[in-house]
This record gives sequence, structure tokens and C-alpha cells, in this order.
Amino acid sequence: MVEIQDQGECGSCYAFSTAAMLAERLCTNEKTENSSEDDSTSATLLSAEYIISCDALDFGCQGANLLSTMDFLEN
Repeated sequence: MVEIQDQGECGSCYAFSTAAMLAERLCTNEKTENSSEDDSTSATLLSAEYIISCDALDFGCQGANLLSTMDFLEN
């Protein structure tokens, strides 16, 4: 499970929640692919800062549209 992160004064809940969701999905997929191995695999924290800084479709600390954030990560 991804640890809770503090976004401070930045209006970037979209980036933190998207990074955590994606990390959990990747972890779940990894567990499914390696089902014969130990089930103690934990999610690797992904960078919300990457989304905030590099996603030109959204507005950094001023907020975002979750669908455009997902579009950014998909490409």
C-alpha cells in the first residue's frame, strides 16, 4: 500500500491520488502475473511531482481535470 503523502499548500490532490492509484494498479497487476510468488509485494511510490511539473494539459498547483491527467499519463 502506498503511504499517505502531504501535498502541502499545493492544489495537487489530482496528482497525488492519480500517482497512488496507478502505483496500486501496477502492484496488483504484478501480483497477478507472479501469483506463485510471495504475496507480500508492496506498491512502489510514483512521482506526483512528475505529474504536477510535466503535465502541460493541467495547471500544476492550481488544479487539474482528472481525465486530462490520465490522458497525459497514457501518452
